[in-house]
Amino acid sequence: TGTIKYGTNYVPKDAFVAFIRNSTRSRIGVMTITENGKYSLNLRSEYKFEWNDAITLDYKHSDGKYYEYKTTLADLFINSDVNLTEIQ
Repeated sequence: TGTIKYGTNYVPKDAFVAFIRNSTRSRIGVMTITENGKYSLNLRSEYKFEWNDAITLDYKHSDGKYYEYKTTLADLFINSDVNLTEIQ
């Protein structure tokens, strides 16, 4: 669990945030936004994970802007506060 923002705004409850392993571009988990800015993360059991796996979190706002956050599973575990940046 942790918090997730884009810029200074919290990602809204029930928003879709893709959780992707960079090496395969597979969605390896589900990020559930339980209330504005709060999330829980469940990794899919059919995948084998390594702590150093590079991942990207992708979010598309209702205004059409895209945001992302690149990290590793280990870093996300250590620092669960996510601040997505706009993709130009």
